[in-house]
Amino acid sequence: MSNTENDFSKIISELSRIDDVAEKVLINSEADKKAYSDKINAESAQFDKELEENIRKKLSDYENDIESKLTNSLNHIRRETDQAINDLEAWYNENHNLVADEIVAELIKE
Repeated sequence: MSNTENDFSKIISELSRIDDVAEKVLINSEADKKAYSDKINAESAQFDKELEENIRKKLSDYENDIESKLTNSLNHIRRETDQAINDLEAWYNENHNLVADEIVAELIKE
């Protein structure tokens, strides 16, 4: 074998070794890419889960707050209404004879 053939053989051998290394790098990079993609997907899923839980909690807090305010408002309206009815009943009990006399007087006058 001549030096030229020997040099070509070394070059081919070295190129083959470089090709093998490049293939291994590509295989490893695909594995790394998949691992990174899986990691990102897991983090994204965890973020979505936490976000959903936070939104549910805030909605629940808002619903409870609104319900509490509504209950307080209704209770206030009931108290005011009950007081107005009591005031009207008291006025009627004190003045029903006078009102009846005025109605009869108006009817007679006509």
